[in-house]
Order: sequence, then structure tokens, then C-alpha cells
Amino acid sequence: MILRNHVFAITGFLALAATGHAAGAPSLALSDVNSILGQAAQAATIYSPNSVIAVTDREGFVLGVYGVAGPPSATQTANAIAKAGRPRS
Repeated sequence: MILRNHVFAITGFLALAATGHAAGAPSLALSDVNSILGQAAQAATIYSPNSVIAVTDREGFVLGVYGVAGPPSATQTANAIAKAGRPRS
């Protein structure tokens, strides 16, 4: 199945690197965020070339946003962040 105009949202806690963040919680390094965005963009190029990918941390703070087909519009960015930025308990 090929998805078109789909917004991929990837939450940062899926690929955590333990670095001793506040209260001992794991956090993501810049290289982790770049790796997540790169891997997601590679998959999105095949399945959904108009995707917008957002990476957030557990608290919902935006760590990175990438538009596979070029710079995303404000609406596309907001949609991707909204899907990725849901705090987890």
C-alpha cells in the first residue's frame, strides 16, 4: 500500500540515548535526532514522498522537523508536530 500526503510523526523516546538528563531520564543527542530524521525520510521517500517528519522528546518539545519534498508549510509543520508532540506518561 502506498500512502500519499501522509504526515509521519516519530516520537523521540523510540530511540533514546541515555545521557543522564534531569532526574536520570534518558535524552536524545543531536546525532540521534539526525539519525531518526534520516531513517524516516528514507522510508518516506519510498512510501509517502510528501511526508513531513517531526521528532519530539517525551515532554513534547520539538527536536526536529523535516519535509521530504522540501520545506513544509506552516500547516504541515503544525500537523506533524501535533501528531508527534503528545506527551507520554
